[in-house]
Amino acid sequence: MTVFAGTSAHYRRFRPGIPVALAAFPDQTAPTDRPRRLLDVGTGPGLVVQALLPYFDDPIAVDAEPGALLRPGLDAAPSDQAVLGASDFSLVTSTVFPIRRQWTVAQVIGYLHSTPFAAPYLFGDCRGAFEVAVTDALAPLIEGGALSEDNAFTVHTARRPPHMRTGDGDE
Repeated sequence: MTVFAGTSAHYRRFRPGIPVALAAFPDQTAPTDRPRRLLDVGTGPGLVVQALLPYFDDPIAVDAEPGALLRPGLDAAPSDQAVLGASDFSLVTSTVFPIRRQWTVAQVIGYLHSTPFAAPYLFGDCRGAFEVAVTDALAPLIEGGALSEDNAFTVHTARRPPHMRTGDGDE
């Protein structure tokens, strides 16, 4: 059991989608030779991979919580930029995609239940009280019927150095 056990149904329903610019970025930066491969480490239910299916021949979704995946994946591996830099894929760049989202209180509660620290099973009979407390805490922050979130996606892309490439699209 991982820390995300019991959260996958909420994750799929309440996690926000992927911005269009973020979905287009890997397509624009990946090599064009075939097969085009994509590895999404820590994919959760595969929202990123799902958004990128039209662009890649061989997408692989990896997550430590098997129930989170929409489709089969591999065992989880660390996704830290330093780990990538020490691997065969040592040419690492990072790109930041700022986003602004609007949330309803119900969406925030659903999102919280998709996390390991507020998974529904943790509350037992107190789940309703938790949801009321969150609603009450958020009420003063609501403007125009919604809560605003300013955040960012950071995408790490990694390639093999030219001397390590095999020529079969494995950059």
